[in-house]
Amino acid sequence: MVPALQLSADYRKALAVTQPAASQPAAATPSPKVEDRHPATQQIMRHFGFGHLHPELAAVSREFHDFAHRLLTLCHDGPEFTVALRRILEAKDAAVRSAVEQLTGK
Repeated sequence: MVPALQLSADYRKALAVTQPAASQPAAATPSPKVEDRHPATQQIMRHFGFGHLHPELAAVSREFHDFAHRLLTLCHDGPEFTVALRRILEAKDAAVRSAVEQLTGK
């Protein structure tokens, strides 16, 4: 059995400040334009397109596209955000390769 995670009082307080109350719906965050972001962010984001893919592969790739775009509303540009996007891109590439193998039986 896994022991319960113990959160410090300071961490619980920080969560309370950053998390909306359960009874209040979260405010809609406008989707930022990729063109308004740092050049490194723009460069990585262009690799999340999926319109050129076979429909079965596009369905896999779209999940990563949508996640990366959601992160644009949550994170500021910077080295760690670039690393996060690169890792998501690597995961997307691996997932699409896995789907190719499943489709082709190889």
